[in-house]
Amino acid sequence: MSTPLIFTSMPVDPDARAKLFAGMLGQDRDICSLFSECALLPGQYTGGLGALIKDQLETAALTGLKVTAISPYYRHGYFTQEIGGDPLGQVESYPEYVPEDHGLVLTPYRVKVWYRDDWLHAQVWLYQVGPSVSWYLLDTKVPENTPERQLVTDRLYHGDRLGVEWLLGAGGVQLREQLGGWPGAWHLNEGHAMFALYDLLRRFMLKGLSLKQAIAAVQSWTVGTIHTPVPAGLTIRSREEMHTCLDDMAEECGVAFEDLYALGTSSSSDRFSMAGAVVQLSSPNGVSLLHQQVAQDMFAAPLFESGGVMNSVTNAVSHRWVSEEMAAMLRGHVGPDWAFGEQEQWRAGISDVSLQELRSVRHSLRSRLIGYVWNKTGVLLEERACILGFGRRVPTYKRLTLLMQHPEYFAWLLKQDTHPVRIVMAGKSHPDDAAGKSLITALLQFIRDHDLHDRIVFLPDWDVAQAAILTAGADVWLNNPVRPNEACGTSGIKALLNGSLNCSIRDGWWDEVFNEGIGWAPGGKQELSDRDAAFEMLQTLEHQVLPAFFETNQDGLQERWLGMVRQALLERGAWGLGARMMWDYLVRLYFPAAQYARVMGLSEILQANRVLADAHQG
Repeated sequence: MSTPLIFTSMPVDPDARAKLFAGMLGQDRDICSLFSECALLPGQYTGGLGALIKDQLETAALTGLKVTAISPYYRHGYFTQEIGGDPLGQVESYPEYVPEDHGLVLTPYRVKVWYRDDWLHAQVWLYQVGPSVSWYLLDTKVPENTPERQLVTDRLYHGDRLGVEWLLGAGGVQLREQLGGWPGAWHLNEGHAMFALYDLLRRFMLKGLSLKQAIAAVQSWTVGTIHTPVPAGLTIRSREEMHTCLDDMAEECGVAFEDLYALGTSSSSDRFSMAGAVVQLSSPNGVSLLHQQVAQDMFAAPLFESGGVMNSVTNAVSHRWVSEEMAAMLRGHVGPDWAFGEQEQWRAGISDVSLQELRSVRHSLRSRLIGYVWNKTGVLLEERACILGFGRRVPTYKRLTLLMQHPEYFAWLLKQDTHPVRIVMAGKSHPDDAAGKSLITALLQFIRDHDLHDRIVFLPDWDVAQAAILTAGADVWLNNPVRPNEACGTSGIKALLNGSLNCSIRDGWWDEVFNEGIGWAPGGKQELSDRDAAFEMLQTLEHQVLPAFFETNQDGLQERWLGMVRQALLERGAWGLGARMMWDYLVRLYFPAAQYARVMGLSEILQANRVLADAHQG
């Protein structure tokens, strides 16, 4: 499961890069990516994970990497958010997302999996992301299913989640077989698609491999990405639920249920962890260097027991997050192929950007955000103010209300006029997350109690379109997670690529790239209490961020501030683009997996004397 770094940099020539991305896997093989959410379509994502999958697929399409993507299709998806006045807080509604209205095409493919003593059927929709990237979506709203089973994929992270995961895993492998051949490698994002690993085990054992041999094959053929160290985000399944899913498989393959169940447990816990099973049955990776260490500690028992190591590929973002104004500047200075993220080309190009040109770009992006806020809320942000941005999902560990730990200090900072500051915030909390929803209510109440309606603006219904405007338009991007719970947190990378400076707790991606020339990290690497972290953040804003923003030279130019913006782009612009992330996946994880599969003839093993494609394994 250990995978060495094979290459250290991409070729400079863009055509050569594209051909290398497309051809490295060999034999026109693809990556089969299975996931639970993706922000390419409305209603099909909750937040960061969905945005990341969007970024991976868009970057694969850019680079020519061949990807077959598979996920459920949620007819009523994730909720739309309104902000109610009485009672104050989040209000959810679930509009229907009609596939044809969003560019999906119904395919002739069908899958069915045996689930709770009956077949669960799904039709398959196709969304073509690009010439090399096809996204297939499994939809249980078909007449073959009972009315209750038609709702299995109706809502995201709601209802029969075990049924969705079973369909995604077993049905996803079945669909990939129907599409023809087998992929160069598999990529599972988080534990939601874990049952694909069991379906592959089943298939190898039915071809005559022992359980031990099947495990070795699946481990080396599959990449498994863990996206959070927060226990609430890691699904735990009961022994009863796993009996429902694995009993028939155990009987069919002639192995004991306990042997299959043990693949999701460890010597330290008998609870079945979906993410733990991914760690044991794949080449696993974290999504930043800090998260790699945290995940390795979390999953130490299953990792070391299976002889594996935790790899690391730090997340990055799609070139499509870069605003048109910034992209035009990059085309002029870095070159037309700026999105491929070649580091030396970026360094040379950004060094040539004048501070006056950066000021013009930033003025345009700020003006767009100010206009958006006005149209959305009726609040006109003060033109000369420093605009702070904060937008993400709202679980408790992301600490939406952190600065309210010192309410009087926070209110004073917002009301003082020497260095005027405004905050634009947004975020959704899962409908079942009472604690997260209470944070939104508390923030809205704080705004009301301190008469801050024109100083703090909360934008309802956080989505990718809103995120693009906010991350590009904010002068400073805030991030307040409880260190080290932010596995990566890519919103700050989107901000950086548009010329916003980060003021963030040193967690996730920011922990590995931070230096004092490109932003601020209140509290350093300390794991502080909420109250202490809030004080450090407020002190940093008052004494470092705002003075730097309002400092101008004799010509009225923010020379120091814009210099930091240029330095951040020079040092981390290319690094933050999806091409770097997908290259890292390709050379560190995909290529070794595909190479192993070719040498061991895994596709040939599965194709020889085909068994029934139906996933009738319980």
